[in-house]
Amino acid sequence: MISKIFFSKKISAFLAISICLVALALFFFNAPKANASVLDWQKSVTIYPNGPNDFSSSDFRRSLSNAANMNINHVTVAIPIYQSSNTSSDIQTGRNTPTDQSLIDAINHARSLNIRIAFKIHLSTFDTSQWGAFINAANRDEWFGGYQRMLNRYGAIAESHRVEVFIIGNELITMATATSNPDNTQRWSNMINSLRSVYSGSLSYNSNWGGSFFSDEKNHIEFWKELDFIGISAYFNLNDDFRAA
Repeated sequence: MISKIFFSKKISAFLAISICLVALALFFFNAPKANASVLDWQKSVTIYPNGPNDFSSSDFRRSLSNAANMNINHVTVAIPIYQSSNTSSDIQTGRNTPTDQSLIDAINHARSLNIRIAFKIHLSTFDTSQWGAFINAANRDEWFGGYQRMLNRYGAIAESHRVEVFIIGNELITMATATSNPDNTQRWSNMINSLRSVYSGSLSYNSNWGGSFFSDEKNHIEFWKELDFIGISAYFNLNDDFRAA
């Protein structure tokens, strides 16, 4: 009798597990499929200028036409701006900041190729060997005020010419993460709100992908909810074997 009861319990357990597996299979096979067609992906290239009129040049037009021939459908136009040192607050244009007309020419040529546009603000010090992550302005009020003016200036151009995406910063870890300074989050939220008053397109910020606690910026930005996209400089290893092709 004991062996029969034990055998009966084993059969019951087996049936219960089988029913669960069938239910899970039915759920997954009948679940709605995600609409993530490769045709819908953004296939993009970023172009960084060496001079103020580069985006008006035949070289730029040729580069963008070549990109279009490779089925690129988005272009990110980098807008370099500068400050004197890591601790200064004198945000300004530099030798390769594109002129307004150069930006407009870039937009018009991209439009002629059915390529969508993003503006990307890229702040560095004039000593470009310094990583922007270490910018740490001594006068924070002045720095955020100057940065806001730059955002709104280029945001107005983006709005006038229907630029689809505006990337508001790039790897400014010390001035952007909550772990570097809890005040950063509110400062960026204020700038984003101001920018949205002049620009109606989509906003993003380009964070560092990280390796160490400091450089893992993406997990220490607390104003993501204010933006439309999360941006990451994704330099992840594709293979742990350095000999891999």
